[in-house]
This record gives sequence, C-alpha cells and structure tokens, in this order.
Amino acid sequence: MAMKDGEVFGTTQAGEAVRRFTIRGGGLTANIIGLGAIVQD
Repeated sequence: MAMKDGEVFGTTQAGEAVRRFTIRGGGLTANIIGLGAIVQD
C-alpha cells in the first residue's frame, strides 16, 4: 500500500487547510479527506 503526502482539498470556515490523502494498494484506490476522516471514493 502506498500513500501520498496529501494535497490541499479546501479550507474550513476558520481558514484551516483540509487535506485529501490518496491510498493505493491491491488495485484499489481510496481518497480520504482529513476533516473527520471522510472516505470520498
């Protein structure tokens, strides 16, 4: 399984960066949004 460092996905109302992390392995890919650990795909 490989994971990127993440990319800025957006910002909160308080101006804090929200990052999205991509995890890949075994032919699957998951995008995780760091705010509340939301699984996007």
